[in-house]
Order: sequence, then structure tokens, then C-alpha cells
Amino acid sequence: MRFLQRMGNLSISINMHRMGRLTEVRADVADGNGVTAFKSRQSDWRGAARDLIRMLTSHLHDRMIHQLSA
Repeated sequence: MRFLQRMGNLSISINMHRMGRLTEVRADVADGNGVTAFKSRQSDWRGAARDLIRMLTSHLHDRMIHQLSA
């Protein structure tokens, strides 16, 4: 909750579905600047989720650093 208060109006939507033998995990991050989409496609759902979480963490960290420096 503290993180969301620091980040302002933030919404994260995560979807997972199979595409043949692959699992695709998508995330949409909506904030005051618009919507940013992330996607990871792997043969293993754990790997896809791990990649997506790394992308989200990096994006949110960069956004928080940018917001603090402004």
C-alpha cells in the first residue's frame, strides 16, 4: 500500500494463457503517463512469469527513481 501511495494512481493487470506449447504472460501498467505493456513467452510458465516480474520490477524502480529526482 505504501508503494502505491508513493507511485500515485497506478494499476497493474496481469494475464496468462497458453499458445500451443508456449505460455504467454502479459502485464499492462496504467499510470498518469499512459499504459505500458510487457510480454514474456516461454515454454515453462514459471520462466515466463519470472521474466515478466523482472521487467515490471525494473520499470517500476526506474519510474520511482525518476519521480523522486523530479
